[in-house]
Amino acid sequence: MKKNLIVVAVVAALLAIAALFPEWLARVEYYLGYAVCSQTPDQSLFAGTHQLPMSARCMGFFAGAFLVELGMVLRDDRSVLWPPLPVSLVLLSFVTLWAVDGINTSLADMQAFHLYPSSNPAHLISGLLGGTGTAYLVTPFFNSLVWSETENQTVFGGLSGLSVFLLLDALFAYSALEGGAAPMWAMATFSAIGMLVTFALATTLAVVVLLRKEKTFARWSDLLPFVLISAGIAAMLIAGMYFLKRTGTRVLPPHW
Repeated sequence: MKKNLIVVAVVAALLAIAALFPEWLARVEYYLGYAVCSQTPDQSLFAGTHQLPMSARCMGFFAGAFLVELGMVLRDDRSVLWPPLPVSLVLLSFVTLWAVDGINTSLADMQAFHLYPSSNPAHLISGLLGGTGTAYLVTPFFNSLVWSETENQTVFGGLSGLSVFLLLDALFAYSALEGGAAPMWAMATFSAIGMLVTFALATTLAVVVLLRKEKTFARWSDLLPFVLISAGIAAMLIAGMYFLKRTGTRVLPPHW
């Protein structure tokens, strides 16, 4: 319980700093966003005159994924069963909607036939749903690969767990779209943390497999050294993506 409170306290402190002193974290977030996101101005939200570090779709995706990842850690969910078919299909539809919105935006940018007008609220919401759906569906795979003891139960309790995450998605969307500059910067920082955590956890799975350590971890404290090593590898990967993009496009990221 104490470790869970530490996680919540660290995230809350960073969000408070981002809300009160956005320039302290913004410079780092712009470079992180540059590595993984197009940062297209007309597909990004603005806090006053400042463009947020990631486009609305990227911002939503990493926030949605991070909400599920936090839930996995704080609830210590070890479930290995996917939700019932109807719920799984809903989750897949979220991921599909996120992909369709990306394709639709690309078609709109090319002035080709597209299904609906490109808009930042649509980008943010489809990103949130896509991130939530992706992380939700990956969680049972993560649990079955990592933990020595698992629970033969539906991940996050199925529909009840999904409804909680959808409520959090709605709260995030409202804060980012209607909350003013301070909440917008807090949500941008939440997404940046989510991007780092998502990369670190994905790299952790790869490291566990490469080292043949599957199903050998009893608790998060056992896994922590591998997560920290993976976080370092992920940071190097993100830095490499940054320099490749910088060399290829010669376009600078936005700045404070």
